[in-house]
Amino acid sequence: MEHMKKPRRMSKARVIETVTGMLTAALEQGEDCIVTYETYPDTGRTDLHVMIGQLISPCMLGTLKNKAEIHEDEGSKRWTVAWR
Repeated sequence: MEHMKKPRRMSKARVIETVTGMLTAALEQGEDCIVTYETYPDTGRTDLHVMIGQLISPCMLGTLKNKAEIHEDEGSKRWTVAWR
């Protein structure tokens, strides 16, 4: 997996293409895929982080599912489907 040391600007189309490819690879390999934003309060800059691998423990998954459920009224969504 490619690791970028310094975030760089990419076109939105290229970002979507890269994220789609990483998600597809994670699904094919049975790995976790995390996509999240990080905003730096001092500069207002926002970075997109995409990570794949064995990342989520069962306990962490439960916490994230509960958090999404609690914040449904604020727009949080989650989807569960049988896989494999």
